[in-house]
Amino acid sequence: MASKEALWTYLSFQRPIMKTLAGAFVVVGVIGILVACCLGDEFQWKHHDNNEMVQVLERIHQKCPNITQVYTLSETSVRGVPLYVIEFSSWPGHHQTYHPEFKYIANMHGNEVLGRELLLKLADYLCERYLVGDDEVTNLISW
Repeated sequence: MASKEALWTYLSFQRPIMKTLAGAFVVVGVIGILVACCLGDEFQWKHHDNNEMVQVLERIHQKCPNITQVYTLSETSVRGVPLYVIEFSSWPGHHQTYHPEFKYIANMHGNEVLGRELLLKLADYLCERYLVGDDEVTNLISW
């Protein structure tokens, strides 16, 4: 009988630890699923140099040609680097009177990596979510 009580005491003691471990495995699994689903299979969180940035913008435009336009501004940076724009609209390239517009600018001084990467991810996100029919993104773009 003593061994049965000892086993029960041992298992009772281990139960909170097992619950904690099971919870940790669930959390790790959920994080893995979120990373796989939300980061997408093509966008990489890294510092994109100017050439890579253009490739990302062109890839987004190729995936969503009906709602995007990629172009360069008429002026270049102080160092002569082209300044790229990606436009999202239900009618890209055409100004629509009385439709709200907004502009995000990143990497203004050329060395602000975080802003550039966040806006590249935002563009990728808008395209991806539009393609799957996300109501909020579709309403935002098609306003």
